[in-house]
Amino acid sequence: MSQVLRRLRGRSGRRPGRRLGRRTMAIVLACLAALPAVVAGIGWSVSAAVDDNLTGRPIPDHQLAEIVSATSSCPMLTPARVAGQLMAESGLNSTAVRTKSGGRGIAGLDDQDWKRWAPWPNAVRTDSSANILALAHQMCDLSGQLRVANVPGDRWRLSLAAFRSGLTAVEEERGIPDSAADYVDEAVGYASYYARQPKFGGPGGQPVPTTPPANAKPLPAEYVQPVLAAGKVCQQVTPAAVAAVLMAASGFQPNLLGRNGERGIAQFRTDLWRRYGPADGSAWEPADAIPAVGTALCTLITELSAISGDPYVLALSAFRMGPDAVRQAGGTPNAATHAFLGNVASYTPTTSSTPDSPPPPQRRRRPHHPSDPQHRGPRRPRHQTPRQHRRPRTRGRRPATTSLRSRLRTPATP
Repeated sequence: MSQVLRRLRGRSGRRPGRRLGRRTMAIVLACLAALPAVVAGIGWSVSAAVDDNLTGRPIPDHQLAEIVSATSSCPMLTPARVAGQLMAESGLNSTAVRTKSGGRGIAGLDDQDWKRWAPWPNAVRTDSSANILALAHQMCDLSGQLRVANVPGDRWRLSLAAFRSGLTAVEEERGIPDSAADYVDEAVGYASYYARQPKFGGPGGQPVPTTPPANAKPLPAEYVQPVLAAGKVCQQVTPAAVAAVLMAASGFQPNLLGRNGERGIAQFRTDLWRRYGPADGSAWEPADAIPAVGTALCTLITELSAISGDPYVLALSAFRMGPDAVRQAGGTPNAATHAFLGNVASYTPTTSSTPDSPPPPQRRRRPHHPSDPQHRGPRRPRHQTPRQHRRPRTRGRRPATTSLRSRLRTPATP
């Protein structure tokens, strides 16, 4: 080896060790520079493989409705993302004593966070809907603070990391710290799982399964008079709207019992019937329940007037999910209620002109003839107002209203 080195030294006049050392060093530095990208790619591949293998627990419809309602807090949130974080945090256990992030309950909020983000006064700590909504508010706030701090990266992942390890740790790391990496990957994996489920709008599914409405059919003759009576309570609720509500709720089945205890042709909730139904009536009796629909909707329109949104749509939402839930959600209907509103909108044109209902009586005008002794000829007023400037007669008529479908299309949210 020494002879070889002498020969090389004699030919070049330089020590090859230095030149080889520099080249080797350059190669090593290049490899080190590329190493983070390789490691990141490997880590992402492993994470993606783990994500695809995660399976979340089934989510009942009432809890999914709470999740969907919470996503209206900010555009960053989706039902699958909220469900994924709940699954990673507590396993969807509403009575969890200590969760991944050190909190308790289904959302894993600690006492300080709960005190700050409780969605309404006197909210119960064990109420899953209140905890889910509080978590959504906190996540949206974390996202806003990270945006102000100009931390680069996916906003939802960064917010997950801030929830797990604190906002300061994410800001100092300028990304996801190691202490939160596993938690973020797990939440993302569960979110990916839920996004593929039909309940969450995955392939071949609808957001929330509801009782499938019966085929649209005309209003039965025996219900015409109660529907007309219900449509006279206030101007905002027409007879056609009442008939559409009955069709969407029960398909005109007077003996239907809902899965949550709703009763009769109008599917009255127990609390709503106690509040708006006649004291001596029964929700199972159409003659009592149908007029009570008009009373309930008209009263709810007034009671919910302080909430921003279409009063009629808010009243329909409250009829389905309860007025307290509508207030808590800020007027945003949950997925099941949104489907109910769509059914009412679809059935309104069908039930507005029903074959079983008698046609309205028409006044027959007596023809005038010059030989008629009662014919006095045309009466001319002293001051004839030009036709284009006359005020339209509105006495005794309902004001023109837009359709429910057009109201549902009008955005009124966050």
